[in-house]
Amino acid sequence: MLDSINFIKERRKLLTKKRYKDKKIFLFASIFFGVVVLISVVLVGINLFLTKKIDAQKKYQRQLDQVIKENQSVQLQYQLAINKLKIVSQLFGERKNKQEALDYFSSLFDSNIKISGISYNQDEKSLVFSLSIPSIFQLKDVLDTLDSDEIKDKFGNLEKSGISRGSDGGYSLGVKVYLNKRTK
Repeated sequence: MLDSINFIKERRKLLTKKRYKDKKIFLFASIFFGVVVLISVVLVGINLFLTKKIDAQKKYQRQLDQVIKENQSVQLQYQLAINKLKIVSQLFGERKNKQEALDYFSSLFDSNIKISGISYNQDEKSLVFSLSIPSIFQLKDVLDTLDSDEIKDKFGNLEKSGISRGSDGGYSLGVKVYLNKRTK
């Protein structure tokens, strides 16, 4: 009977159990709180690291933008120089084609046959000139030569026009050569 009357002993057992449960709860709460704090510290560290990296990249991008702005005038001058060189190269190429065609036709005929009245049509890329031929026999040879396969292979189609006879008995023949149709 004395055991059932002893409220203090029962109360102590109950308090000891509660204290043990409270210690367990406190331990779990402390671990949970520690994990939450650790995760928060890691996230703040990652955030600071990434923010620093982003700031560094933005600074680098601003530097590159500045370099690009500084070099725009150089790039513009470079592009202008390239365009000028292309035009000059094209002009010299056309000049070379004209010169080669004239040299070719000069060497093709006798020294009695003269080339005169030379003009260049930029739109058609054609060279127009006149041949002065002293006799009808040489005229026939010139026409045969101009119709030859060698000329057609070198210049494509060429046009002959305006055969006329002069007072001295010589002939004049107009020739139009298309330089852009040349095959090499």
